[in-house]
Amino acid sequence: MFARLVLMELFILSTSRKKINNLKRLEDLVSEQAQRLERLEQENSCLQKTLHQVRQELRLAEEVFAGSVEGTVITDADFRVLRVNPAFTEITGYLPEDVVGKTLCWLLDKDFAREVLISLDEQDHWRGEHQDITRCGIEYVSWLNISSVKNGQGEVTDYIAAFLDLTQEKSRQEENDRYLADLNTAYRRFVPQPFLEYLEKPSIIDIKLGDHVEHSMTVLFSDIIDFTRLSESMNPTDNFKFMNSYLSIMEPIIARNNGFIDKYIGDAVMALFDGTSDDA
Repeated sequence: MFARLVLMELFILSTSRKKINNLKRLEDLVSEQAQRLERLEQENSCLQKTLHQVRQELRLAEEVFAGSVEGTVITDADFRVLRVNPAFTEITGYLPEDVVGKTLCWLLDKDFAREVLISLDEQDHWRGEHQDITRCGIEYVSWLNISSVKNGQGEVTDYIAAFLDLTQEKSRQEENDRYLADLNTAYRRFVPQPFLEYLEKPSIIDIKLGDHVEHSMTVLFSDIIDFTRLSESMNPTDNFKFMNSYLSIMEPIIARNNGFIDKYIGDAVMALFDGTSDDA
């Protein structure tokens, strides 16, 4: 009887230990799962933050793409157009549906395409002035930049072409050049061109206060003997004709002898010679 009781207690004790061990393993498993769940929640939180940041960057990139004043074209690795921005349409007149899916028309010019492809292969970009025609047939000049986009393995996946219409800028530049040429022509009546050459200045507007050079020159003064009495015997019109005739003779002679007229002083001229005094 005693032995049976002992065996019964041992059985109960053994069963209890097993249950305790099972409970402990279950607690460990629950703790481990809780830790994994916590890690997953942290990772999910990081992913959510990253996703939010990526979405924000994409939104900003989309706003920059849409709002840029530069016409922008995105193509695949074979130069088939994927997207264009509103500035592209504004400059060229072509709508997205006119160009998406088609090969970039700029590369239809074989010589231009060869130049671009060589530059892209060597430098990952090409940039320079480019002439094109709008949908309405109007010629325009643009500053064009084409860049390669590569993946992590260094393979080209896309190309981005951005261009700025320079037509108005070129027109303003040409107008400024014409104005400057006219201005220089007008100032040559008062400031001899050789003065600008000595100062190494292309235009009168490039001269600044204090600009000077040191140069040895011969100075010649020449006037008409008894011009006062002579001029009083002529009317104003004849006086002007006489002076113009006189100066039209003197100026070429001075120029042929390496000189130029610095000042007109009534009936006299002041001339400067860069050569020897014998030229004067």
